[in-house]
Amino acid sequence: MYYIASANAVTSREYNISAVRTKIAKLIEIQSLLTVQKSATEDPISAAAFAKAQQMVEAKDIVYVFENNNVALQK
Repeated sequence: MYYIASANAVTSREYNISAVRTKIAKLIEIQSLLTVQKSATEDPISAAAFAKAQQMVEAKDIVYVFENNNVALQK
């Protein structure tokens, strides 16, 4: 009986370790993909292309309405 319980416990631990290693591998892959995406968004050329595609304009001659600079008017 002791042997069966011990073998079952060892098998259970090995399964848990295997499941955690699989999860770690998946998370590392996701982290790599997110790092690539982050690098792409930090590229100034990509940011300029995105702004142009979204018809954004450069903010110039800003006058702030309130002291905390949360609301601004464009001249």
